[in-house]
Amino acid sequence: MKCKNCDAPVEKRREAWSHTGPTVCREPVPGYRAVIVEGPAAEDWRETVIDGQLETLQSLVGGFIERLPIPDDKATVWLNESGKLDRLPVSAMWTDSDGTVLDGLRGPLVVLGPADDEGGTTSLTDEALAFVKTVVRPACLAPSARVIAWEDAE
Repeated sequence: MKCKNCDAPVEKRREAWSHTGPTVCREPVPGYRAVIVEGPAAEDWRETVIDGQLETLQSLVGGFIERLPIPDDKATVWLNESGKLDRLPVSAMWTDSDGTVLDGLRGPLVVLGPADDEGGTTSLTDEALAFVKTVVRPACLAPSARVIAWEDAE
């Protein structure tokens, strides 16, 4: 199958179409709506479209991925599984619905929609993003933007 925009080969992966070759299309290839969190400020949250593949997620978080358990599986948040061990900078705070900080999330995050019935990637909806913003907050807006690991405490 060929891309309608650039005639490059594409293949269907669930609901998204992906280029299979090195050609980069001038127009975005339909994929999954996602939010990438790259730093502690609210302006570090950027919306984009990704293909949802493992390699893409690993590239975005800078290593192996780990899923953050969001209540009721309303969305999927991926982060670097060794972010704390590697002492990556805090990019967001994980809170409960009352705003109590549960943990500092280190390194880039990728926010996608909830997993489908087969465990596959889905696009982030406005409703899911609004919910995620109640439990994953920019670190600069949390009560304490600095998280000290036990081994760092003196």
